[in-house]
Amino acid sequence: MKKYTIDIDGLRKYLEKLNRFNFVDANDRRVTYPNGIIKRAKTIDEIEMYKLDKSKITLDCIINYGMPFLCDILGNDLSIIELSKKTNKMPNGRKLHCKFIETVIKDCHEVYGTALNGYWIIPEQFIKYDHGILA
Repeated sequence: MKKYTIDIDGLRKYLEKLNRFNFVDANDRRVTYPNGIIKRAKTIDEIEMYKLDKSKITLDCIINYGMPFLCDILGNDLSIIELSKKTNKMPNGRKLHCKFIETVIKDCHEVYGTALNGYWIIPEQFIKYDHGILA
């Protein structure tokens, strides 16, 4: 049972209007783009595995189990995936601890001029949680 609803078409149109400088690492103090509106995230798995200092990571940049986020899961794309404890097979055959939902941007080089590696938070205006709270 999904705990959220994503406006995929609205998100796609929004992301196509952005440029690479709109994607910013909120936890890296060296990178400061004045118009960085899509925040880089870290998964709870990544934090625990690499024993990252949680005090240096803002809460709005942590992806918990069951939360959807943007990622370049297939290579040079931007797809919506959901973090999971269960291993699932991706469309390219890889098995990962996430559930594939849909590809939003098929070719990041064409749209942004570069690959957008990493995990990114979906802007809150495009995701509605059924209980009104974050997962």
